[in-house]
Amino acid sequence: MRNQGIGSWPARRNRRTPGRTALLHEGRSYDYATLHDRSTRLAHALRGAGVERGDRVAFLGPNHPAYLETLFAAGILGAVFVPLNNRLAVPESAFQLTDSGSRVLVHARQPDGKAAALASAAGITTLLSVDGEGPGRAYEELLAAASAEPIDEEVGHDDVCLIMYTSGTTGRAKGAVLTHGNIVWNSLNVLVDTDVSGDEVALVCAPLFHTGSLNMSCLPTLLKGGTVLLESAFDAERALRLIELHGVTALFGVPTMYDAMAAAPGWKEANLSGLRLLLCGGAPVPTRTTRTYLERGLAFVQGYGMTEASPGALVLDRADSARKAGSAGVPHFFTDVRVIRPDGTETAPGEKGEVVVSGPNVTPGYWNLPEASAAAFLDGGRFRSGDVATVDDEGHVTLVDRLKDMIISGGENIYPAEVEDALLRHPDVAEAAVIGVPDARWGEVGRAVVVPRPGTSPTAGELLAHLQGLLARYKIPRSLVLVPGLPRNATGKPLKGLLRDRYGNTPTDRPSGETTMSLTVHGIDGIRARAGADLGHSSWVEIGQSRVDTFADATDDHQWIHVDVERAAGGPFGGTIAHGYLTLSLLIPMWSELLQVEGVSMAVNYGLNKVRFPSPVRVGSKIRTHGRIASVEDVRGGVEVTVDLTVEIDGSEKPACVAQAVYRFHA
Repeated sequence: MRNQGIGSWPARRNRRTPGRTALLHEGRSYDYATLHDRSTRLAHALRGAGVERGDRVAFLGPNHPAYLETLFAAGILGAVFVPLNNRLAVPESAFQLTDSGSRVLVHARQPDGKAAALASAAGITTLLSVDGEGPGRAYEELLAAASAEPIDEEVGHDDVCLIMYTSGTTGRAKGAVLTHGNIVWNSLNVLVDTDVSGDEVALVCAPLFHTGSLNMSCLPTLLKGGTVLLESAFDAERALRLIELHGVTALFGVPTMYDAMAAAPGWKEANLSGLRLLLCGGAPVPTRTTRTYLERGLAFVQGYGMTEASPGALVLDRADSARKAGSAGVPHFFTDVRVIRPDGTETAPGEKGEVVVSGPNVTPGYWNLPEASAAAFLDGGRFRSGDVATVDDEGHVTLVDRLKDMIISGGENIYPAEVEDALLRHPDVAEAAVIGVPDARWGEVGRAVVVPRPGTSPTAGELLAHLQGLLARYKIPRSLVLVPGLPRNATGKPLKGLLRDRYGNTPTDRPSGETTMSLTVHGIDGIRARAGADLGHSSWVEIGQSRVDTFADATDDHQWIHVDVERAAGGPFGGTIAHGYLTLSLLIPMWSELLQVEGVSMAVNYGLNKVRFPSPVRVGSKIRTHGRIASVEDVRGGVEVTVDLTVEIDGSEKPACVAQAVYRFHA
């Protein structure tokens, strides 16, 4: 074959193991002969649509066999594959399509109107619809009518295979160019360092538009002739069932996915005996996660990488996971990693320096960004990661900090500059900075610190709602603080360190997609301007049995429904519940998170009115307070503020408590 790129892999597998199962997806099975046939037919269809060598072909959708068929078909023609993040908003995806110059968009399972809006925004006229819905030609009809004759285009390892966009610190995504050689050598690294087998059954439920899922799990498995069990989305309970049902042997995920599986019903009973390869990347693996899986006899192969390295740079073998806990490991077999001082010399053991990566898996640069490409490399082709690390005397590398301000949330990279840019598009925002704050579920999440324009009174809810549709949901900060000004250095740059010290030490603990806010107002006039304002939600508070027992002792209220766990299990609520006045006692401290008043001489709490308890709070539940300023009335020397408060229960439509709080603030 003249094609030495990954587009030839289905044909090469077809001549070796045509009947072996390549893909499993939603009850359908594809052997390697079928994968070869469909990829070849799609290549003919794309050529018929005008796609030539070097042209860009984009794919938008969840994990689906069509994703891989499009990747391989592009590789057969010597064209360039552009995977789009299915979670991005239309303006973000449109930029990537325009920047890459994609001429074809293959789309699957998109919300009504999204594919059409995207094609219109990017000026794309050739579309293929995998599910036959939305704009473009029907994918399956096109394949059925296409030729199955082999295509043997000359493709070498230096030819561009794909452009994978990675968020940029300047506010725009950058297209990391990955050659066929980059992908091949990364796959070889995985085969050598993790012992992927020909009988592997890899569950791929992390999105393929991320380099880790595609290049650390899916493609190495197909190269070796194993089976990829492709899931369109991750569901922890379903993943446990699939592992048993299909005898899954390998799994790639980020720490939040593994935590969700361990917390899912059926975890203790699940048969995980067939699992032999657990790859974890995207973020450091928490100690608690490592311990939970070790208790089931499972150890992680951890690693460190980046899109620009295809992505593997460092790997920590299972045998060292306990002894070298916290380390990212040693360089992959065909990759070189160094930790260097600013002058380019290597650091001594324990000394901090910047991680630089080189090897045949490292990108040649960014798409159409020669200056950014030049800045990313040192002499000798060493890629600057922007991460700070130390090396121990055995060569194991430990990441200790980031030179960049990137936030890693559940394995997703969030660059503050991109979010800040979107916030500044709101007419009421004068200044904005985004920092990372700790979060029990996602590791860290974004928190926006915003300065309103003079004469305006935006609420946190309004500003966060403004980001909907401009940014992917996971990029939208989970909390927002309104402040009078940002600390800056002499050159005018915000001092992120001071912002983290001032606003970043309060962890979050709330379900995905929910937002909290801390509203700071100044003086009586500032309070008046907030009449009718939605104050958002407080942090979640877990109601544990120890908290209930402590309250029972303090109030001498030891009714069995509160303290007798065994008896309450057979009671009307299936377990113990919190005292109503325990819930009420937590309302005020939770509400105090929502509003901070400065510039007044006195604040008087006039107590709670109209208190009701619509629903009991089961022990083990989480509660939080939602607040709204119902009215602000002038009184002698100040204002009287009435706030509507609702104590919400996580997962319940009925609130635990509703009440009104009355305060007076004096100038």
